[in-house]
Amino acid sequence: MLEVARLLDGAMKLMGSVQSLDSDVLVNIKRRNISLDQLIDLALAASQIGANSWSEVILALPGDTLEAHFESLRMLVEAGFNTLSMYQLIILPGTEMGSIASRTKYDMKTQYRLVPRCYGHYEVLGQQISCGEIEEIVVQNSTLSYSDYLSARKMNLIVNVFYNDGVFLDLLKYFKLRKLSVWEWLSIIYEDYANHNQFGEFIGRFIAETEGELWRTIDELKEFCGSRQNIQKVIDGEMGGNLMYNYKGLSMTQYLNAAAEVARLASAELLRRHSLEEDTKFTEDTIHFNYLRMRNIFVNDPETYREFFTYDILQFSSDSNPVSVESYRFAEPHGFTFVFSEQQRHMLSSFVKLFGTSTTGVSRILSRVYIRKLLREPSRTTGPSFVFHEKTVFPDKGDRDFIVGSASTSGLNEFH
Repeated sequence: MLEVARLLDGAMKLMGSVQSLDSDVLVNIKRRNISLDQLIDLALAASQIGANSWSEVILALPGDTLEAHFESLRMLVEAGFNTLSMYQLIILPGTEMGSIASRTKYDMKTQYRLVPRCYGHYEVLGQQISCGEIEEIVVQNSTLSYSDYLSARKMNLIVNVFYNDGVFLDLLKYFKLRKLSVWEWLSIIYEDYANHNQFGEFIGRFIAETEGELWRTIDELKEFCGSRQNIQKVIDGEMGGNLMYNYKGLSMTQYLNAAAEVARLASAELLRRHSLEEDTKFTEDTIHFNYLRMRNIFVNDPETYREFFTYDILQFSSDSNPVSVESYRFAEPHGFTFVFSEQQRHMLSSFVKLFGTSTTGVSRILSRVYIRKLLREPSRTTGPSFVFHEKTVFPDKGDRDFIVGSASTSGLNEFH
């Protein structure tokens, strides 16, 4: 499978699905995984051949706890899988999990919700019918409280925003260079910055929608689905949908500044804990470098950005085995251009025309393409001279105008 992935040059994902890495949970669900060492080998081999690696975890399995769920996530993050799909436990009729015996043994509490994108208006035998597909999910059991369930969902969102799909890949690469724990960084975000300013609003909205999509009884949800007006609201994206994709999209659009600021604050705290404050400027450059690649991409005519950096983040990103942070420091700031290739512009334009730029539209785009393929391509600005006159947004400083004149390939003569 690794050889096939190599030949396909990154077009295929390699999946090491585990559902849980907790031994008690695995016994309860009668499952055995390959060993953690084999999982790590799979993720490492995938990164070496340029393939995407993917693993799955299910929340609220019998015997699951908040600590066990977090530990499964931690091990997969530290193993190096670049995408974690974090699912909720669905009770399927006719399965052992759905039996009265299992529900009683593990004290499983369930609620109901609409399956994303499985609803609509239909004509059946001459009658107009509105309906939706319903699923039953576990939100609590004997070892996982409802409050823990919501806390786990919050961490799932943080992993999805800051870790999945490599949107902050260069920062994660720096952590590995310095032998810092990526999971510790995610935990700092969860513990210290999940309620920070605008990002706290983002998290609050997600938790509110997580609870809002749940119905206590199936009859109540069936009644809701029978209304043409209600189903139309779901179709129009006013409610419902895949929350993880929706909020991934919001984190890259409406809340991108907030996400970048939280990434910076959590990175500074991680460096402080490990006495690496001298690397603060490098992590700030890295975050801003990635931020400019992501900023305002889901529009009809995305802009080109130009900025100056103290460190050569582009070279750091391309080096397979970076040696030290200081080796990437410029003698004086250098300019970089962040631009979309014609192929990217065509792809983005096609997606925007097909799905639009609403929250629902962006979520559908993200579900169909590896996100890094949509990010601007950075390049070192070269030539005998050039002039920048740009307005940019620094996540922590707001709008800023700047002009740089008479810059040459050897450096900057003026930097205003």
